[in-house]
Amino acid sequence: MSRHARIEEVEDDPEDFDITEYDPRAAQRNAAASFMDPAEIAAQFQAHGNAQTQFIKESDSAAFKGYQIIYPIYFDITRSREQGRRVNKEYAVENPLAREIVDCCNLNGLKTVFEPTKTHPKDWANPGRVRVLLKEDGQPQHGKIKNSMGAPTSL
Repeated sequence: MSRHARIEEVEDDPEDFDITEYDPRAAQRNAAASFMDPAEIAAQFQAHGNAQTQFIKESDSAAFKGYQIIYPIYFDITRSREQGRRVNKEYAVENPLAREIVDCCNLNGLKTVFEPTKTHPKDWANPGRVRVLLKEDGQPQHGKIKNSMGAPTSL
């Protein structure tokens, strides 16, 4: 075995590729087509009859500042507390989605705002967050949920 560096000739230019045939605009169009516009998501979502969930523009978000924010990472069983999980493992699930959180909140009669383009810094690959109105002016807005952790105060 030699300790000297070996030099190899490597062909990295495929012969069948013609640079004049490459159109960078086509690649951009294909990439843009793979993502859905948030307005399209909102239209599809509202078409299915989810009247409790609202979609808002960035400019209108000030009206929902009092809503509590829920990210899917808070319920991810594969994450530790340090990695962002906020619930006990007995309540956590595998691969939670913001869309599922919205459905669960709606089933329980909570007012929600779905923000499909927002992401948690530690979970940027799983987009979406949910704003939920649990308390307004310090008063619970739902009879069964008394605090932000979901525990009734009469325990």
